[in-house]
Amino acid sequence: MTNNIALFLLFYFIKGSLAAHKAGYLYRPDTSKGEKPSDVSPVIDYVQPEKRIGEKQKDYQERVSHPLFLSKEETEDRIVEFYAAWCGHCQHYKPKYIQIAREVNQVRHLTFHAVPCPIHGQICKDQNVKGYPTVKFFPAGSDKGVDLKHNIDARSILMDYLDVDDNEVASKLAADKGKVRDARYYYKGKTATKQKTLHYSSDNSVFGDAALSFAYGLKSSATIPFDASRSKVLLRWLDLVIKSVPLEMSNVKDHVKILMTVDIDKTFQSEANLLQYLPDMSQVGWSRNCAKGVSGSGYTCGLWELFHIITIGVVEWNLLSSDRIATADAADVIRDYVEYFFMCDDCRKNFLT
Repeated sequence: MTNNIALFLLFYFIKGSLAAHKAGYLYRPDTSKGEKPSDVSPVIDYVQPEKRIGEKQKDYQERVSHPLFLSKEETEDRIVEFYAAWCGHCQHYKPKYIQIAREVNQVRHLTFHAVPCPIHGQICKDQNVKGYPTVKFFPAGSDKGVDLKHNIDARSILMDYLDVDDNEVASKLAADKGKVRDARYYYKGKTATKQKTLHYSSDNSVFGDAALSFAYGLKSSATIPFDASRSKVLLRWLDLVIKSVPLEMSNVKDHVKILMTVDIDKTFQSEANLLQYLPDMSQVGWSRNCAKGVSGSGYTCGLWELFHIITIGVVEWNLLSSDRIATADAADVIRDYVEYFFMCDDCRKNFLT
């Protein structure tokens, strides 16, 4: 009974997923919802630049994966948030990040950037991003960022990183207090709302959402530095998946079989290496029940469905096989997968604590 409760609590935390913005960005205005550039100003979301006429592909890829604001050539201080649009805590943090940016710029000019890691995986891997959101301060002329705590405020940034006198900070913020609106005002009230209970029309959508989240989760793992512990957790996860998912998810089973025969460390060194072993999901999206009508979202919803499928699959496996899976072991495998591979910081901490 205790093990079942532990699994239920895990599913409860993971299920609390919110729909993300189109194409995986949080700080690009969604014009379909009436958002304007001023709603997210002064935060700048990193969008892949267009290829220049005559530019070699190698040079273009280098420019895409090494933007100026993360290079030594940048002559100004800046702050950068690394995030994932599907991450519930990133969505909650968005209004605060915008507000901090506005308050800091009332006193000193400082550029605030945002990088969506699922879209720019190599950048986040180079920056050693291990959880979302990660916020860093980059001094002028440096490509090495200093990690900032999520609860940092404008006053601390101005005093500790920009060397602004406390009296100047206090006077300018106080003088402009009446002009500063809470960022939720600019966000048109589109803050987090409680997830409604999901109702599926068919098992096919459940299996499809779960399969897509399985592949998406592994693809995201290519941005995380690998070590022996992470490799061990991944192999245990793959072993549990192949035993517990049903035949309706045969594509997942087939690709797991292949992954369990390759060099895991080498395969996960880059997204390109990994993609050759994953199902092709490029033309597939999460169902309306998971995506809530927002293109590109639904990862955590599908992941919760995958965990649910696995728990049922463990029971069915134990009925048919002599190689039984202890429910406590299954719970540990899922817990370890969340700890090492689910990159929403607060979501992960809520479960682990």
